Amino acid sequence: MNAWYIVIAIVFFASILITNNTRKTKKNLPPGPPRLPIIGNLHQLGSKPHRSMFKLSEKYGSLMSLKFGNVSTVVASTPVTVKDVLKTFDVDCCSRPYLTYGARLSYNRNDLGFSPYSKYWRELRKWTVVELYTAKRVKSFGHIRREEVSSLVDFIKESASVEKHVNFNLKLMKLSASVICRLGFGITLEGSKLENTYDQVIQGIMEVTGSFAAADFFPIVGGLIDRLTGLHSKCEKVFKAMDEFFDEAIKHHLEDESIKDDIIALLLRMERGEIGLGEFQLTRNHTKGILLNILAAGIDTSAQTATWVMTHLIRNPRVLNKVQAEVRQVIKTKTISQMKI
Repeated sequence: MNAWYIVIAIVFFASILITNNTRKTKKNLPPGPPRLPIIGNLHQLGSKPHRSMFKLSEKYGSLMSLKFGNVSTVVASTPVTVKDVLKTFDVDCCSRPYLTYGARLSYNRNDLGFSPYSKYWRELRKWTVVELYTAKRVKSFGHIRREEVSSLVDFIKESASVEKHVNFNLKLMKLSASVICRLGFGITLEGSKLENTYDQVIQGIMEVTGSFAAADFFPIVGGLIDRLTGLHSKCEKVFKAMDEFFDEAIKHHLEDESIKDDIIALLLRMERGEIGLGEFQLTRNHTKGILLNILAAGIDTSAQTATWVMTHLIRNPRVLNKVQAEVRQVIKTKTISQMKI
């Protein structure tokens, strides 16, 4: 508890020092709620910031200004306002704000998700469309998806036959992880360094990037606060586990030159200059940053989407029965492939 008093005192006096040494400039900002010294409007966010900001917008309008620590923010809360803002300030809204732990996990923003809008980002985005999302490449990975889905279906059938409960969310995460590992990294999840920790690593990435990071709002003492709360050490632990897995996957490719048709193989060819990325030369950190996007976005979002669909069906028996009837009418006793859906 004494440590917290020290932190609060440091934050208070540091903020006074910053205020006294910073020339105030009047900004043409929209109206917003009153602010407290030092923390601004942080106390008004609560545990569900999106709902809190919606309630504030009902009082202060569809365009309002908030201050989070040292960061000024403008919030647009209606479709019309958002459209006007994005139309007028399109380029200014293209980049994410700098996030301390997002930058750490993305190898200093050398990825696609956390990278600022720039020529590098545009070239990388173009490369993903041309190299990764083509119909030919998606089709070439079809057998991997079929094998992994078939394995999951067999497991569910076996569990149902002995009335064994199945944690559907974890199984979906493992399905996504298995597919991503095979098509992206050229290795099977089973037996890899990620096998027993993939759910903790993915969950850790989401928790770290989604947590309140004092360093993002209080530049001078925020890092100290994050060390006291444990966020800094948690980020380093997640980063270490993730980095070791990437090293294992890359080493596997470097030792086996016959692997030529997955994402790591493409990225390594770009590192060697065999494939161009405009005027940019990829480094190992670029490769790992891009792999982070594939790993985190590919595993968590797919599993969560399917889990929520199943959850809503279970909560709405009428809709569930209707879906089951339609599926059984089409499939009957036959199997059905993804191409027929």
